[in-house]
Amino acid sequence: MKKLTTYYVALFFTALLGESVLAYPPDVVPTNMVWISPGTFTMGSPETEPARWPEEGPQRQVTITRGFYMGKFEVTQAEYLAVMGTNPSAFTTEWEGHLVTLPPEYVLKQPVESVTWDDAVKYCAKLTQKERQAGRLAEDSYYRLPTEAEWEYACRAGTTTPFYYGETLRSRTANFDGHYEYPPCPDFYPRGTAVYCKNPTGHLFNRTTQVGALKNANAWGLYDMHGNVWEWCQDWYGLYPEWDETDPAGFPAGIVHVLRGGSWNNIAADLRSARRQIELDPYAVTPDAIGFRVVLAQTVAHEPFSVMLEAFYVYDFTGSTDVLIEYKIKKMVRLKIIGGSSYSYTIESSANLIDWVTADLVGKGRRDVGVQGIGPQTDDRRITFEFEGPAPMNNLFYRAVAR
Repeated sequence: MKKLTTYYVALFFTALLGESVLAYPPDVVPTNMVWISPGTFTMGSPETEPARWPEEGPQRQVTITRGFYMGKFEVTQAEYLAVMGTNPSAFTTEWEGHLVTLPPEYVLKQPVESVTWDDAVKYCAKLTQKERQAGRLAEDSYYRLPTEAEWEYACRAGTTTPFYYGETLRSRTANFDGHYEYPPCPDFYPRGTAVYCKNPTGHLFNRTTQVGALKNANAWGLYDMHGNVWEWCQDWYGLYPEWDETDPAGFPAGIVHVLRGGSWNNIAADLRSARRQIELDPYAVTPDAIGFRVVLAQTVAHEPFSVMLEAFYVYDFTGSTDVLIEYKIKKMVRLKIIGGSSYSYTIESSANLIDWVTADLVGKGRRDVGVQGIGPQTDDRRITFEFEGPAPMNNLFYRAVAR
């Protein structure tokens, strides 16, 4: 048997589980979903953009290789109630103990809010199940949250300005605190704390409005991407890399998830296309200002034993780069050998990866990597790496996949 002494500086895998969308026949696409074509855009904001936050950069080119369907509107209270059987929203006919003289049919068309990230994910899973059972959704299709990159790409709709409207945002253009418009005055403080920045004629709805009520669709036909409620993204929150990316899905693990879009109680600066937010910031986010919209995705199935292996940094002391990979998942798994002082993430959407695991490759043996599918039609299987022979400073790094 050939002796394998390849030096693997680092290796990790990501499971590619159901994040691409193909062109559905028109009669299969649910109502209120719009097609977002693939493309490349500049993600983040330039340093010259007023009210910019550091975590909005550095700007980089991001390519979305697979088109997808996205909800034209934020998920409404009626939709959430129909799927989950409950309505957690604060803005119903009874609001803060005061009876609101709005008919239920109006209120139920407002976006659902006061939902956690887990609530949104559970909604997507249950909606998928119900639509399949009703025969309205193919077995290889399912609903999920958009990735942060998908969200900004869809929001910008080809624009590079702070808003898809352009350079400015004025009162009543979107549902936000219209007392603090954009661009801010020269002495702007975050959240409009300077009194002399306030526009006394600006309008504050002081609650959510019906989805699409302000007729503010972007070029894709998406409504309320600026304001009304913050929208959950699939990603964990983390700093941007300095390199261009393809189909990024954020950090593999974290403490909080990303929110986008701003809400009814935010100033205009918080509604910018590049603005990133987390739910742990009480100054910018309140529970009754958090909702979501959905993406319709399609599972990509591949033949068993299909695998991509990309060697970035392989130090081979015998002229061999052999590695035996036993692949038993009917999905694509991307393997990368990486190293040096920097490394590249290839975290694919629909895969939540956690915790670095280290295993020495000195000697002879094997390492099993467990994979748990998140999308539909996934099997929980293992990938086996076999190695033989001593190699200096060789550690196998991989990330274990978790739901």
